[in-house]
Amino acid sequence: MASTKRKANLIGPNLEYIDTRHNSDSKRQKTVHHDKRKRRKPNKPREEPAQALPLPSQDTDTSQQNTSQDDPVIHHPVLSAYFQTLLPLRQYLLLALKSSKSIATSLISRKKRLSRFQSDGSVLYNEVVRLLDTVIVGLLKPTSEVDGSDAFVEKALAEKLNSTQDERVASSQNELVDYSIAILLQKARANRNWANSPLASGYRIIDNNAHSKTVTKFRQFGVDVISLFPNPHSVEFRSQAWKMITDIVGQETILKLLSMQGDNEGAVLFPLSDKVRRGYRLSSISTKCYQQYLGSALSEIQLEKKVERAKSVEDGDVSVEVTFTRKQKNLETVLRKPSEIRFVRSRMFYGKPANNKNSEPKTGLPHIHVLNRFYNFKKRDNNVHVLKYIFPRAFGLHNVFTSTVDKQDTAQIFKDYTLREDEIDLMISKSKDDRRLRKILKKKQETEPGCPDDNDELHHGHVPPPSPLPDINRKEGRAYETVENLPQRFRGRIPHLVGELVRLQRRCKYHPLLQHYCPSSVINTTAPDPRPKVPAPPPSTQVSPLATMPFKTQLTDFTWLHQKEPNANGRIRLDAADTKYCTSLFAEFIYYLFDSLVIPLIRAHFYVTESTTDKNRTCYFRHDVWRKLTTPHVNKMISVMFTDITSQRARAIMQRRAAKFSTVRLLPKVTGVRVLSNLKRRPMEVDPKTGLRTLGRSINQILKPNHAALTFEKNRQPQAVGASLFSMNEVLRKITEFKDRLVSQGAFGKQKLYFVKVDVTSAFDTIPQQRLLEVIEQLYMENTYKIRRQGRVALGSGRAGEAKPKISFPQIGEPGDNEEFSMERNKNNIENSGMEKKSLIFIDRVACVYHERDALIRELREHVVNNFVQIGKRFYRQSLGIPQGSVMSTLLCNLFYADLEAHELPFTQAKTGLLMRLVDDFLFITTNRDHARRFSDAMHTGFPEYGVTVKPEKSLVNFEADFNGRKIERVFGNTPGFPYCGTLINEKTLEIRRDWARRDGLLVSNLLTIDHGSKPGLKMVDKVSSGWKLLSSAIYLNTTINSRPTIVVNLYWSFVDAAMKFYRYYRGLSSRPKQVRRKKAPKRPQKGNEKQILNMISEFMSLAYTLLMSREKREYDEEGNVIPKEGLIGRIQIRWLVAKAFLRVLGRKQTLFPKVLNWLEGCVKASAGKVDWVFYRAVEDEEINEIFDTMRY
Repeated sequence: MASTKRKANLIGPNLEYIDTRHNSDSKRQKTVHHDKRKRRKPNKPREEPAQALPLPSQDTDTSQQNTSQDDPVIHHPVLSAYFQTLLPLRQYLLLALKSSKSIATSLISRKKRLSRFQSDGSVLYNEVVRLLDTVIVGLLKPTSEVDGSDAFVEKALAEKLNSTQDERVASSQNELVDYSIAILLQKARANRNWANSPLASGYRIIDNNAHSKTVTKFRQFGVDVISLFPNPHSVEFRSQAWKMITDIVGQETILKLLSMQGDNEGAVLFPLSDKVRRGYRLSSISTKCYQQYLGSALSEIQLEKKVERAKSVEDGDVSVEVTFTRKQKNLETVLRKPSEIRFVRSRMFYGKPANNKNSEPKTGLPHIHVLNRFYNFKKRDNNVHVLKYIFPRAFGLHNVFTSTVDKQDTAQIFKDYTLREDEIDLMISKSKDDRRLRKILKKKQETEPGCPDDNDELHHGHVPPPSPLPDINRKEGRAYETVENLPQRFRGRIPHLVGELVRLQRRCKYHPLLQHYCPSSVINTTAPDPRPKVPAPPPSTQVSPLATMPFKTQLTDFTWLHQKEPNANGRIRLDAADTKYCTSLFAEFIYYLFDSLVIPLIRAHFYVTESTTDKNRTCYFRHDVWRKLTTPHVNKMISVMFTDITSQRARAIMQRRAAKFSTVRLLPKVTGVRVLSNLKRRPMEVDPKTGLRTLGRSINQILKPNHAALTFEKNRQPQAVGASLFSMNEVLRKITEFKDRLVSQGAFGKQKLYFVKVDVTSAFDTIPQQRLLEVIEQLYMENTYKIRRQGRVALGSGRAGEAKPKISFPQIGEPGDNEEFSMERNKNNIENSGMEKKSLIFIDRVACVYHERDALIRELREHVVNNFVQIGKRFYRQSLGIPQGSVMSTLLCNLFYADLEAHELPFTQAKTGLLMRLVDDFLFITTNRDHARRFSDAMHTGFPEYGVTVKPEKSLVNFEADFNGRKIERVFGNTPGFPYCGTLINEKTLEIRRDWARRDGLLVSNLLTIDHGSKPGLKMVDKVSSGWKLLSSAIYLNTTINSRPTIVVNLYWSFVDAAMKFYRYYRGLSSRPKQVRRKKAPKRPQKGNEKQILNMISEFMSLAYTLLMSREKREYDEEGNVIPKEGLIGRIQIRWLVAKAFLRVLGRKQTLFPKVLNWLEGCVKASAGKVDWVFYRAVEDEEINEIFDTMRY
């Protein structure tokens, strides 16, 4: 799994310059992997660092230089997936001058001036130099082919320029920008598309007779253009700095730059950070965040990942090249491989049973299933109709192999094919029309013998509209379809076998089978092995594509599939065409088997759900058992939280509002259940324009503008959130500030710290609705809010160079009269939210929607007070609390409890104390014992006005405390720390460790989801490393709060946890049955591919060190160079910790991994000289050792 590095040297953590002097044609970034069966070639000696060319002196003729070979090319983790070449703006303009129509002397002078342009110390010149050196241009061509040509713009210029060859396209910079906007709109109109360049966002072309109230209006390129929304991108290009750049390179070159749009052109991006490194003969940009100003919006471009393998002729090594290509839009058909098709397992979750007349769950397939609707197996047309469900691809119907999925029809990756009647009827009607036209053509040719003349329209393919066809009922149409269009492959045994399938399903007694294999009298005991005839569905912790289903069979075993007789030797031979066709049919049959038989049967007999205790473990409850378990909780929930409402009244209210109703489900807990509302469900609605049924908006989607406006107010009014923690990473900031206060007061380490932890009982379900609305309404400070949709492109999960970019569209709330420049707003957002180290590309769409304050409050009140829930077939209105699962729930809860803190607990804001709250979990730390007692008494007494009650048995303190004579559980000082939300906070030093007590007796496989798809080994390393990344967040590795021993303890045991997951994941992959037929199955597990495991562990070591170093803040000197910082833990120490962790886990499986263990022991011995007693003490921590010894992996 090793990968060869590119022959380039990093000059920054995020962007690098690649020396292209020896290769003028810069190729697309690719990652090369060597086949695991071949020996790895020795590394080549390190090349000298690639340096950017110095700025040319004044007596250097830059016009004679070969810029395509001598200038650097930039690499960016996200942008390099979209573009083949990334260049600084100065370099691109030098190349773009090639296509200029200027005379030679003018062209040479412009190149010289652009190359030599430097700052003279003034503000304007500094800004121009900053733009030329920091703005980057992405192109789809190699450097040698970049010339800045644009056929559309050149044609427009030819019509614009007069016969005197005047080069002035526009009289001013404003007119030039207006002209480029008109060209962008005309380009889009010519391609029958919309202008998706940020520069043209908010502009529209109107007719000459159209009346508009907009102020901004101009006429260019023969069209009238209006501005619907202010565009800050166009303001940037109208500035004095860009006017100076235009004077240097000419209006023609800038016009082509501004008119970038389309798949064959590029993009221009501005950095969102002023951190620029400048050293001797070196210039490099160190920011990862950019904002797109020109070119097709990256958020609207879908990339397709392609992997190509090639075997070397010299040494036999297999190299893998990963490239990204732009996916074509609006494709009607696709061709998916079996490895790309996954079973939609989510359909079997949270199923509701169909009841009989005695209100008992029915058994068997649903009544709408095709095998129940066409139960008469003696009729051939019925069997053929069932065939269309099993083999839809053969009949030209929608299928998972070649059809695209319309997002307006389903929210799943593939459609639900339970009902196909409308589609089949449409296909039959089309086939009848085709047959009618064929009959018309046949009669015409029979009546007029010979070749028709040139005026015969039928001969040329044009057919006049036929007369109306006689009405044919559905039964007759299907009968005619059976005889007429049945594929030849299905005219043998297949219809008869389908009839047998229908007959056996009709005779099957599901209830006795359910009682035999899953009797309700032996719940929580081992049931008999059913030994099914077909392979069992994938386990709950596994995600299996169609290509990896464990069938130990061959195509020749299915005589109904190929319908061929064996030869004289008793064997059946299939040619390539038959093999391909039979494989396709067999894949369709397997998908139907699981998607339309196994999953519906599971859903009909079991309630499938997850639980709060085991993250990825799926629980199966018989419907009758689940009903008995949950009926008391449902009745209690209805009596306390809900009010009954008639269906007529509920539907009348929902008909006049956008938000409909939600459904609830119960999540099993250790004690009881948790009520969750499904507000993400998109209801089916009838489109009033087309009359078709499509998916509407979910309640959460409707509430997003309200959430954006309230989030804006939350950020603008930090006092409104009080002690709220929106993530555990905020614990580090608050504890650091509290520690600094104590140090400044001289109290840290000298005064005892008192801890109080309380948990509000059923926080979401007990919030008074009217009191909540009173608190929230006071936060809306603006009369009008502007909500806009921002595009963000981030680096996806996966290996470097192979990660597919991830696109998101968050909604941003602003005041209605806000005119702040979007770039400045994004800069502030990055600095305040800590996103500087993330590779983010921002694409601001200036179009926005204005929402009035009263409308937002009315919508929020409707959501809280009139939240309709459907339980069974009845509707209820939630009268207490707020729905869990709403996009607003956490934010509303935090703001509501912040009001409680401000009015009822003001003493917690003293400088001697720190109050933190993660939703409903309060933690109060103070040096004042009286404040600690007061807080404990107040919380246990409760606040009826806020619906707050606390159970003393769930509270924790570190001093003697009681409530109403009942002692509260105390944490003594000899423990590792005070537990809070999965962490342990030291009571003296405030150091933070992870609380591993929750893992006591845990089954590690319940934490994993094993993916058997393509490249399972790479996905395994990615999942293990991403899981370790979550366990090693900044709060555990920060050197300001944590000491070196604490950091080492956190690191080592996170590596042990990763090693356990690694082993369990690897065993899950290796235990997968092979698709190759074997005579006998091995009795003992085979030894793993140890070389593959060594490569995985070695790669994990590198990833761990890289992630650990990326969390450290880099400091720069006056020249912009990185100041070397000696870290507490280096690469060798990380290697020792990882080797020790894997030795602890794999050492108990010595017979399976002898070579791996020897290699790990060698790593430990080689690194032993660089570790001290701190590392050995971390490994020998007795308390954590006892916890991990109980974990099963």
